[in-house]
Amino acid sequence: MADIIKLLARIDQRIPIYEIFESSESLLSTICQLSTQESIVNHIKSSTIIQLNPYYIKLFIKSYITILEKKNVEIWEDLYELYCDPTILNSQELQPTDTDLLIYPINGFSITDSYQTITIKETPKIISGLNTTGLRTWEAALYLANYLNDSTLSTYDFKHKSVLELGSGTGLLSLSLLKTYGDEIEKLIVTDGSISVFDNFHETLKINHLSQEKLKCQQLLWGTTNPEHEDSFIQAPPENIDIIVAADITYDSRVLDLLCQTIDDFFKVSNTQLALISATIRNIDTITEWESQLNKWFNGNWSIKHSTLQPGDIDSLVKFKQTTPEIRIYQIINPTSLYT
Repeated sequence: MADIIKLLARIDQRIPIYEIFESSESLLSTICQLSTQESIVNHIKSSTIIQLNPYYIKLFIKSYITILEKKNVEIWEDLYELYCDPTILNSQELQPTDTDLLIYPINGFSITDSYQTITIKETPKIISGLNTTGLRTWEAALYLANYLNDSTLSTYDFKHKSVLELGSGTGLLSLSLLKTYGDEIEKLIVTDGSISVFDNFHETLKINHLSQEKLKCQQLLWGTTNPEHEDSFIQAPPENIDIIVAADITYDSRVLDLLCQTIDDFFKVSNTQLALISATIRNIDTITEWESQLNKWFNGNWSIKHSTLQPGDIDSLVKFKQTTPEIRIYQIINPTSLYT
């Protein structure tokens, strides 16, 4: 059962086909069963993937049938019929600007059939567009969302807390907290330097049937949150922000000083107690600069709370590509905070 659940979750996340069929004997045995073939076909038919990304399904079923034929096992007739569906058989690869709906598990790294998900409308092939990198969900956001919602790993509690996300992008991190805590979260402020991401974010809220009652979107340029600084700020900084969260915002060494200044401003102006920053270690020089800035601004008050050297090896419903570099979660504490 666990193998089937993982397989279906990987389809929903659009994991590359060459990685989706792991070479474990357990999985290979499971996918050869007629009941598994039926589950996969029914899952695909009941989802929106045929309309949104039939080419992915064509590649998936083609690889699946090839495995079954090599194993010389019975192939369910409906699997052939689905593959021969004109929408699938004649499909073409998505263009770089085409959107897709990806479904991400968000309640931790355990394997369960009752897991929660967030559906994100994104443009997964575009790294940067419309002056933002927020058109796709990045690995550190997916990791931090699941870490914070995993009771076996995280000790953080967001009940009755005011939370602000920096550089929200697609909003997966904020949405995962909103879905997990619902009415128990005091307020959630989603910020980004580009207002273009908010149109997509509001649409994503509707897709996931999440209330906007406790949520606010606000443009925020780093280094402009404190009126005592010479730079003008877009809006007055929000008051009473308990926790800042952010993911994959440390990739540009040119803005790391401004990022730390912004966090420090929230500590001083909004009585923020804690910041949690998830970072994918793509460039060692950039991460070294990030930690240098942390020493400059928060010496003695920051730490690497958690890290995973090879996210691709995590055995869970959340699947990271094998090429995903190390992911670290940084904790920055306001010196007056009760957090330890």
